[in-house]
Amino acid sequence: MMVMQDPAAADDRVTVAGHFIVKAGAVDAVLALWTELIEHVRAHEPGAELYLLAQDVADPAKLWLQEVYRDEAAFVAHGHSPVVRGFVDKLAPLIAERHLARTWKLVSVDRSPA
Repeated sequence: MMVMQDPAAADDRVTVAGHFIVKAGAVDAVLALWTELIEHVRAHEPGAELYLLAQDVADPAKLWLQEVYRDEAAFVAHGHSPVVRGFVDKLAPLIAERHLARTWKLVSVDRSPA
């Protein structure tokens, strides 16, 4: 369940979802890169409302990603960030498969209490 802070703005939000399979022996390096990126996003990108990375418990090489941005401008700013571009350059050689649903418009928000 995901509860948004401002449900009235849900129709302006942009989401990204995807999954990755990490190359053999690279899981720790990939997780370290993602940890760095998420810390940067939290500190410097107020338009990034959710940045979630999950790891498959049965196969640690499988990762799932969910991002939610306040609006298209925040999404574009994220993608053009030098930090994000550097992250992508470092991550690419460590990934065996990448399946990303580039953008989705958020149309429904679960407003139930946590």
